[in-house]
Amino acid sequence: MSKIKRKVDEVPLFTTQEFLAYRNFLGLTQEGFAIKFGVPLGTIRNWEQGLCLPAVSPEKLRLVNKVLAFKKKEDKNNLK
Repeated sequence: MSKIKRKVDEVPLFTTQEFLAYRNFLGLTQEGFAIKFGVPLGTIRNWEQGLCLPAVSPEKLRLVNKVLAFKKKEDKNNLK
């Protein structure tokens, strides 16, 4: 059973598998992702091990999903 505490109305931004896939899509190591996005390396490791996941309110989640979708499209275009 998970010991992760979060507010009732908060939902995970992504699953462990989704995060790992996105990091790999960007071609970044854990350390590289941490540096590029300003997230502590330990946090990245925790996300990938499923020890915790970032969570936000549903309203913020919709905004984050829009930003990530745009960023993913932008990154994909830069690879061409």
